[in-house]
Amino acid sequence: MFHPDVMVPSDRRGTPDIQGIWDFRTLTPLERPAELAGKSVLTPEEAREFREKKLQQLDVDNRVAEASQDVEGAYNTFWYDWGTQVNEDLRTSLIVDPADGRLPGITPAALARLDEQTRLRIPPVRDLAFIVDAAESRPAGPESLGLSDRCLVGFNAGPPLTPSAYNNNLRIVQNPRLHRPRHRDDSRRPHHSDGWPTAPTTRDEPVVG
Repeated sequence: MFHPDVMVPSDRRGTPDIQGIWDFRTLTPLERPAELAGKSVLTPEEAREFREKKLQQLDVDNRVAEASQDVEGAYNTFWYDWGTQVNEDLRTSLIVDPADGRLPGITPAALARLDEQTRLRIPPVRDLAFIVDAAESRPAGPESLGLSDRCLVGFNAGPPLTPSAYNNNLRIVQNPRLHRPRHRDDSRRPHHSDGWPTAPTTRDEPVVG
């Protein structure tokens, strides 16, 4: 859904052209914070205060832990890519529907399905990431590492795509051929010995699929 004031270019087929490399970093949270309940948009002054507070919270260089923990920490703030601005429209959450800006509650039935799916997963497909500092959770080998551990599917891969520490980039390629229908050959033509029908000789003949 595009903002009504935004002019979106069209491709040669007349459809919106959204191809390109995009980033979705932002300080605007996915859900509306509890302290902003009932408020859908910030004033410019409120947005400045929210931004400054958020940047301070995300600044890992302001560590107060012991020196050993500081040395073993992942990165300095320089390497993170949280973003430095809130959305231009100053809304208090990325979610606009429901109107409260919050994710709907998960039903007991949905929670049960999630639990079942988690228990059915076997390495390397699983949701849980290893905790580096917990000796009992260290894998026996790389085969036991989950997809997130190996950075194949990240913490913000979605759905939905949500801003996070990094990997806030994606490339969109539009190609109508990706959804080109494939047709089954019902021509009853002679088959080769390997079971495949002979190739069509004209463009009007069915395509083997």
